[in-house]
Amino acid sequence: MKARVTLIGAFVLASCSEEATRSPLPNEADLSSLEAKLARHPCVGDLQIWERSYRFLRTPRMLEPDHIDFSVIEFHFRRAGMITVVPGHNVFNPDDSENWPDSPAVQALSGRYSIKSGALNMARCRPLSQSPSVRGS
Repeated sequence: MKARVTLIGAFVLASCSEEATRSPLPNEADLSSLEAKLARHPCVGDLQIWERSYRFLRTPRMLEPDHIDFSVIEFHFRRAGMITVVPGHNVFNPDDSENWPDSPAVQALSGRYSIKSGALNMARCRPLSQSPSVRGS
């Protein structure tokens, strides 16, 4: 019984130290695989028209509120050229349930990519053929 507890403790410590030394950023090889898959997706197409943001999935747990799932990359894309941002400030009443000023005009998509399985899960997606054209084009 004591050996089993020691073995479990060693396994837990080994897995903790591995995650503690891991980079908090997805590596280039995984991003290349993901981007190749996204470039073939009907909602994405040409990657050069998108601002592309990536991070590992944060999955808070009861005893570990900052847990990071290193097996899943979250992504959020915004289509370039869709809006013009004007300098200045805006003030809103907290009771206003409207989106931020640019939210409806920005074509965006987001999702998750499982590094292990290669599964791509698009959370928000409208095929480019159905999307409004870029303003100013």
